[in-house]
Amino acid sequence: MEALPKHHFLLIPWPAFGHIIPFFQLAKRLADAGISVTFLTPSSVFPRLPPLHLPHHLSLISFHPLSLPLIPELPEATTTSDFHIPLRAAFDALQPLFQTLLPKLSPKLIIHDFTSYWLPEIATTFGIPTVYFSIFNAASLAYLIVPHRVTGKSFPPTAADLTSSPPGFPSSAVYFHPNNWKGLIHFLSLKSPALNAFLEATWSSSDRAMS
Repeated sequence: MEALPKHHFLLIPWPAFGHIIPFFQLAKRLADAGISVTFLTPSSVFPRLPPLHLPHHLSLISFHPLSLPLIPELPEATTTSDFHIPLRAAFDALQPLFQTLLPKLSPKLIIHDFTSYWLPEIATTFGIPTVYFSIFNAASLAYLIVPHRVTGKSFPPTAADLTSSPPGFPSSAVYFHPNNWKGLIHFLSLKSPALNAFLEATWSSSDRAMS
């Protein structure tokens, strides 16, 4: 008789393929450890994911379609390569859905992306722990969003800020070249709740790891 899964985890990536694929790889690694995984993402994403071949992946990884609320600016396209700003609004509008969905799925743990900044508070009401899974490497985060950059004289950082290492950074030889920082400055200037939550989640995760 096949052994029952050890645990059931719920994975909720931000619906952009740069986020979905790392979460998908994580789902397979969890299944390798005997953990049952529910992968929550818009149904339009499913046909575009790499196929699962291993028997234990097929039996332990399930996909739950995520129905995004209707937003006037958001057509049937449901990934950030299509419509970034309306998609973010639709994703934020999912909060009431999770109030009813979490008790039904009843996961032992939720692994979420930075845009689900409101999810831990909802999960806490059902006694479900959450983990923020960052797809960004630690070196990039340490360089870009150290508290000095955000709580210093100005935010977002200027080109001059990004082309020099922050105070206390281990090496002054690490810096952005001019052709690298333009897109970053635009991203950091969005001033969105999701971006603020990303910064807060990253700091909180780092604090917990160090404590």
